Amino acid sequence: YRRNPQAANLPMGRGLSLPNHPRILVLETRMKLSAATLLLAVLGLTAICYGNSLNGAWCFDDLAIRMWIMHQLPAEAMREFGISHRPLLWFTYWLNGRQGGVDQTFIYHATNLLIHLLSVAVVFGICRKILKSNEAAAAGAILFGIHPFFTSTVDYIDGRGSLLCAFFVLLSTWLLIGFNSWRKLP
Repeated sequence: YRRNPQAANLPMGRGLSLPNHPRILVLETRMKLSAATLLLAVLGLTAICYGNSLNGAWCFDDLAIRMWIMHQLPAEAMREFGISHRPLLWFTYWLNGRQGGVDQTFIYHATNLLIHLLSVAVVFGICRKILKSNEAAAAGAILFGIHPFFTSTVDYIDGRGSLLCAFFVLLSTWLLIGFNSWRKLP
């Protein structure tokens, strides 16, 4: 609420209608949404945009991952696939294989979408820290979340490596910004 700024200059008289009355508190029409509400809306919109990929099939490079999960290849073949260089990535594939099996792609796609949603939440946090506005942070997170550039990364199971890389880079950036604002640098 705010007071009508012209209230002090106008005489009080009879016959004034309530909407024009200078002493009445004027209700602000702009509604402020909380950061949590905006973040949930952004995450919901992003999930709706990518939700149609949850029942997608194995395709293209995803088939190599499927073969690895089916056969649990020996150590030499694992090194050839690059598994020794990206243990977290292959651990998530292994974990999905244990949860949903090889023929159920839903869990693999849901994991990719979850990682992307976590990245969107971190982008919201980064934008909120830098721009100091919930609305601007929501706009930045929506742009990041639903941009068509990420379609192949989120939709293909094989894109998880890029999703994990982006998530950890964004998380590091968010933590760095938070640390620098907490610690007063000279």
